[in-house]
Amino acid sequence: MKHIKRLFVIAMFIITLVIGSVAIKGYVNYNYILDEIGLEKTIDRIVMKDDFVSIENVSDTLVDAVVSTEDKRFYEHNGIDMLSIGRAIIIDIRHMEYKTGGSTITQQLAKNLFLSFDKTLERKATEYFIAKKIERLYSKDEILSLYVNVINYGEGCFGIQSASDHYFSKLPSELSDSEAILLSGLPQSPANLSLSKYYDNAVVRSEVVIASMINNDVLIEKEATRIIAEIKEGLLDE
Repeated sequence: MKHIKRLFVIAMFIITLVIGSVAIKGYVNYNYILDEIGLEKTIDRIVMKDDFVSIENVSDTLVDAVVSTEDKRFYEHNGIDMLSIGRAIIIDIRHMEYKTGGSTITQQLAKNLFLSFDKTLERKATEYFIAKKIERLYSKDEILSLYVNVINYGEGCFGIQSASDHYFSKLPSELSDSEAILLSGLPQSPANLSLSKYYDNAVVRSEVVIASMINNDVLIEKEATRIIAEIKEGLLDE
């Protein structure tokens, strides 16, 4: 029993050292981004672009779909959702691999703005500090606006204005429910959900989005049935 306790103490000590080292490296990277790149300057440049669209001018259905699917507690947390992280850790342990990171919309925004997509602890630590800073500086609506304006929708489209125009020749505010839900699902895997190449995959992803919206009480079953039928048949507004 003494040997087991000793091994446990040693293991906890090593884990603490690793976590501390990762946190320090993440904080150093975070400060470099603040000092050398400029968080607020970067965001100001995005907001000043001609194709920037505030969240008030984006389809309500797309907003509901994004929040329900990507971060249903978005309006409740302060950039980091410990419940989602806990669930992600359990899933990763169960599958013995890094399958999901439990990232919030704010963390995803931080990653898209400043970081690589490498699945490393150092990157996650940096992402954590940036997300907390973004939440201190910007409102939830501002964060959501930034998110939909920088993410990849596939086929060379970055941002909701580009995606709405490319796929449907519409403004983001003019999207039908079907179109909005299709677009909201694309950032999960832009290359594999291309509407022109892999429409069947996009349909499956749309079903996941719709299920999340129903669970989040922003879509009723009757409307969901109509929307998914339109998506499956390709009967989108011209």
